[in-house]
Amino acid sequence: MLHGPARERGVGMHGYTQNKDAYLNRLRRVEGQVRGIAKMVEDDK
Repeated sequence: MLHGPARERGVGMHGYTQNKDAYLNRLRRVEGQVRGIAKMVEDDK
């Protein structure tokens, strides 16, 4: 278990932990955009 300054700096945590929800929302948005582009390509648009 981390205590003191190491914990405050986030040492031992993944780099995305603090903003996980924001990253997941952005990834979902990008996924939707990619699916839309793929559909356009499939439909020759």
